Amino acid sequence: MYQGDVHQQCADALTDENDACFTAYNLWTANLVAGFAKRLADVSEGEGTMLDNTLVVWISTEGGPTHQPYPWNAVFWGGQSLGLRGGRYLRVPQTVPTEIGFSQPSWLRGASHNHLLVSLAQLMGLPIDKVGESTFRQKTLAPIDATGPLSGL
Repeated sequence: MYQGDVHQQCADALTDENDACFTAYNLWTANLVAGFAKRLADVSEGEGTMLDNTLVVWISTEGGPTHQPYPWNAVFWGGQSLGLRGGRYLRVPQTVPTEIGFSQPSWLRGASHNHLLVSLAQLMGLPIDKVGESTFRQKTLAPIDATGPLSGL
């Protein structure tokens, strides 16, 4: 369905047509990932399925089409053998002031992707407390702490 750079196809400007393009692209991607997870679930492995022993993570690197610090989504399939509880929606409060540049005011955002990545690494037995940088520096606001796991996961 999509060929080339989706950003060039969908994100040149904020319009209703571009929003529809991103919605269609995300639906297409979600169906691909869900199909992959279903194939894993169809394979018996040990006491459960291959999906039980696998964690599939689908995550957006941005919250909006023009890279605003909107809330971002992460969808997990499987991972029961890691002790993850399914069937939940976790909302991380937006409490961190963030400079976004472009002469716009600062925004409040939730946890960085780094916290989720630390959580996933710890679930897999890695004794780490950070992925990448420990803090993100901002020009005029306090640095953002990027260490530790995502609370509530």
